[in-house]
Amino acid sequence: MTSRFNDAHNLIATYVTGSDPEISGYTNITSASAFNNSVSDLITFVSTQWTAADNYTP
Repeated sequence: MTSRFNDAHNLIATYVTGSDPEISGYTNITSASAFNNSVSDLITFVSTQWTAADNYTP
């Protein structure tokens, strides 16, 4: 799971904050650091939800 999220993040990074970034005024990204931190936030969220679901199911 973690490697898949990182691979997808790295695949689009150039088009979000890299050499061919999104255009200001036409993006939902507030900063490059927000985008760079988003993958770790996503991994934390999914791991938490996975654990909660696993604890709930018999």
